[in-house]
Amino acid sequence: MRRLLLLAIFLALPLAVALPTAARADAESEIARGNNAFAARNYTQAITFFSNALQQGPLSTNRRAYVYLRRGRAYFQNKQYQLAAYDHQQAVRLNGQYYSAYWNLGLDYERLNRLGEAVDAHSQAVRI
Repeated sequence: MRRLLLLAIFLALPLAVALPTAARADAESEIARGNNAFAARNYTQAITFFSNALQQGPLSTNRRAYVYLRRGRAYFQNKQYQLAAYDHQQAVRLNGQYYSAYWNLGLDYERLNRLGEAVDAHSQAVRI
């Protein structure tokens, strides 16, 4: 019985490894689609693709920070500044050395008339 259990685990192992890899590939595909939509100035569609990427795959911490940064930029372009600020805060939380996230967070705060926080975010971007 024990041998059978070990054999079942051994046979299932490649499947267990393949699932995260496939999910990661799906997430990367959504990121590419989001970048293409952003480049075409279809920001609403870009937001959808970036959101899908965040939900689908096991992305590295830095890759997740990148997706939050890109989705935040799309929200900013759609004049959804509060949502943009949230995403840029998430990018900073995931990667505290991400100067682009700090810079964009400062832009969000400017649009939200939170000028002190805007100066702080831009200063942090410059320090990095």
